[in-house]
Amino acid sequence: MAKRPTTHSTTPTAAPTERDAVIASIAQSHLGLETMESRNQDRLDFQEHSCLSIRDALRAAFDAGRKSTRRPARTATAIVGDLVLTSAKPTDGTPGWATGRVGAFRFCAKVYAGHALVPSYEIGRSRISKLELRRLDTDAVAYAWDRGLDIPAADTAAQAAVDSLAKHLAEHLYGAASVG
Repeated sequence: MAKRPTTHSTTPTAAPTERDAVIASIAQSHLGLETMESRNQDRLDFQEHSCLSIRDALRAAFDAGRKSTRRPARTATAIVGDLVLTSAKPTDGTPGWATGRVGAFRFCAKVYAGHALVPSYEIGRSRISKLELRRLDTDAVAYAWDRGLDIPAADTAAQAAVDSLAKHLAEHLYGAASVG
C-alpha cells in the first residue's frame, strides 16, 4: 500500500513564534499534549480526545486570537458641557464622520467643513448633513437626519442634544465656517 502524502508540515519551524507558544500552551493545558511537533510515532502523534476538551481548546484559541487583535480603547474628547467626541475622521477640511455621546445619547454624524450647497441638506446652519441619535440605555433612535428630517426628536432631551451638536460639533472639528 502506497504511503499517503502528508498535507501538513512535519518539520518544526526554525524559531517558535508567540503564536506557536500560545498554541502549545493550549494543547498542553486542554488536550494534555506534550508537544505540537511530530515525533513520527503513531502512539505519540495520534491521540483521542473528548468533544468537550476539543471544544475548550478551540474556545481558548479563539479567545487568545481575539485578545491579540483588540483595538486600543478610544480616547474621548470633551467638547463642551456633556458633549464628548469619541472619534472623528478626517479633520483636514474633507467631510468626515464623528461619533460620541451627548447627554443620555450616543451619536454618529457626517460633518462638513463648509455649508451645504443646498441649505436644506444640513441641520440649520450646522454643517451636519447626517445625524443619528440613539438613547444610551435602550439604543432606541431618538432623532435621525439624512439631508432632511427622517425621525423628529423623540423628546425635549433629544432636541437639546441635537441643538448642542448643531451648535458645537462642526466648529470643534473644522473651526468657523468659511463664508462664500
